[in-house]
Amino acid sequence: MLVSVIFRRHFTTYEILSDEEKRKNYDMYGDEQGNSRFEGGGPGYGSSHFNFGGPNSEHFTFRQGKSQGRSGRESFQHFTSSFQEDSTGSNSFTFNFGGSSFMGDFASNFFGSGKSGQGNGNPFASSSGSQGGAKSGFWNNQASQHSYQIQVLDAKNFKQKVTDQGLTWLLMFYSPLSKGYQELEGTLDQIANSFQGVVKVGSINCQIQQKLCKDQNVWPQKTPKLYVYSIRSNGKGSMIEYTGEWNVKDVKNYCLDLLPRFSKRIDSNDINDLLKASHKLPRVLLLTTKKQTPAIWRVLSGLYYNRVLFYDVEVADASHPIARKFAVKALPAMIGILSNGEVLVLASGSGFEKLGSQKVEELGKLIENLKRRNLEVSDSKTNSQSNQGAKGYISTLTKENEDMLCGEDTPLCMFGVFRSSKGKEKVKTILKAVSQKTLTRGGKQFDEVKDPISYSIVDAAKQKAFLLAFDKAGFKGMDAFLVAYKPRKGRSAIHEGPLTIEHAEMFISGVLNGDVQFTKVLRKPELS
Repeated sequence: MLVSVIFRRHFTTYEILSDEEKRKNYDMYGDEQGNSRFEGGGPGYGSSHFNFGGPNSEHFTFRQGKSQGRSGRESFQHFTSSFQEDSTGSNSFTFNFGGSSFMGDFASNFFGSGKSGQGNGNPFASSSGSQGGAKSGFWNNQASQHSYQIQVLDAKNFKQKVTDQGLTWLLMFYSPLSKGYQELEGTLDQIANSFQGVVKVGSINCQIQQKLCKDQNVWPQKTPKLYVYSIRSNGKGSMIEYTGEWNVKDVKNYCLDLLPRFSKRIDSNDINDLLKASHKLPRVLLLTTKKQTPAIWRVLSGLYYNRVLFYDVEVADASHPIARKFAVKALPAMIGILSNGEVLVLASGSGFEKLGSQKVEELGKLIENLKRRNLEVSDSKTNSQSNQGAKGYISTLTKENEDMLCGEDTPLCMFGVFRSSKGKEKVKTILKAVSQKTLTRGGKQFDEVKDPISYSIVDAAKQKAFLLAFDKAGFKGMDAFLVAYKPRKGRSAIHEGPLTIEHAEMFISGVLNGDVQFTKVLRKPELS
């Protein structure tokens, strides 16, 4: 209620002081129409005594038919609000703020000078001088000391702050004549602090920002209007009007319900497919105990829409198979997946699912780092592909480059397997030479562009499990040999004889001509 009274006086005073005739009437009679609002002038009569500061402070007193003190802006600096009975028995209306800085800042918001507002004339200007900043001066110093406040929006900053950021906003469109907007503003202040900056709260004065309100097809007349701006499923922002009760709980729940929903909820059966899938964009997976996607995860999914893919999965505790799969010891956990399949645990432990702009910022930094890392991997992959396209370049097959060198779409993979440094040099030299030769299939030149062969080498000491998919013993006792593998069909053939360039060329030609017998692999090969 106090806030409502303050704002009512706030705007009444602004209206009076901005009109020269009303201001003169107010200075002379205490009423903008020229009617004296105060009776008497001595003991037993009503008087208004305005006191500012200490014993030597400036003041003026309204008496019957006259006033003493200053006029205009200076008179306004003595405006205060406390009622008391003085020692003479008369009722006096006395204002005392105990210092000049507060009222100097307050007045400067109206008259465009002083330290606050920097001359922009906005009664809610921020202390930094930005017309579109959070409210300060009278609102900040008297009504609230909160960090998250209602931001004053205008035609200049609306696009930059609202439509271009991907955040969810609760917006109040009002006119100073709108009934009940002061009470609603107090409610919005509570909501702003409750959301802690995750959902932004802003106000637009349509009496001043007429073009902006017209562009948004909003015009509050008798009452203010509330809208929620959010990114919808089509990736575009839209404004949805709130028509419910003006209370903190209902408005807040409405905002939460309209947060972006770009995170895909998956289950245990989808995890392997998620890890196998190749995508240019980095992916983030949230392991959560929540039955629904946490609000902060939805906020982030809107901020990074079309730049990062979001997923979330419900897990009971750290003993869940999914948690164990990622070696996560505490929940919730945030997993990053790069375009090359590399998996990173970005964060784990309690706390980061809670709402708060600080949490969003912290998690946002982790996602930004993931994006940079993914860009590096993509550049490396492009360079590797360029090198692979060049004749004679032979890579070591790893989990990171498996999709590129021997993925499901590769018709034929040729591995040179080694156990020693001597064996490594041998298979690498042979495959390098063979990859530069013109191969034939059925007496015709083999078209490597249409049906390519991928050449790579495999370290037997590091990839024991991988080799067990081709042979029960994992080719124990063999130092250097060749494996031909068709991923699409899940079949393989082994060259176990003497290994020279000529023998390798004959083996590969036999594979292409169908002269080499292939057998089904024992299981799908998995690199470590």
